[in-house]
Amino acid sequence: ILWIFGRDAMQEFTHHYQSMMHQTSVAIDFTNLPYWDLNAALRPASAIAEWATVYPPWGRADITEETMRAGHKWFITQAFKAL
Repeated sequence: ILWIFGRDAMQEFTHHYQSMMHQTSVAIDFTNLPYWDLNAALRPASAIAEWATVYPPWGRADITEETMRAGHKWFITQAFKAL
């Protein structure tokens, strides 16, 4: 979501998901979300250069290895700040 739609969309998705979960009978504790974010950030960390190659052919020349790395760094930084 971050790379394709941006920070605001990613954060809005997370907030919407959290609000929807609070409306269910399932109790979900989001305290550890920053740890899960950091865990999720590990998978693309070594593959950003490869993953970046798919976007230009799909008409998204604005999504490059550089923008993906910047977004990844921001994602990790905001997760650490939330700990």
